[in-house]
Amino acid sequence: INIWLYTGEMIPTPNVITYMKDENGKILYANRTGNSGYFLTNKVWPRGIYQLEFVHPQFRFPKLKIKTFDILNIHMEIKKNQTQY
Repeated sequence: INIWLYTGEMIPTPNVITYMKDENGKILYANRTGNSGYFLTNKVWPRGIYQLEFVHPQFRFPKLKIKTFDILNIHMEIKKNQTQY
């Protein structure tokens, strides 16, 4: 799973704590985005539905629900606006 987090001006958002959870809310993976704003798990996850939550002191991101399939190399782009406060 590879997601790029960025501002409305297309500027990468580093140091976003990212949690990947199963359908029951159990944390399966946690990491921070790097300087480029990427969250990457480097793992092929079993078929299922997962939740992604993002925590950052300056920006708010929506929670995402994703579904993985048995097919590899599917590219999905999700664009959401974030709120800066």
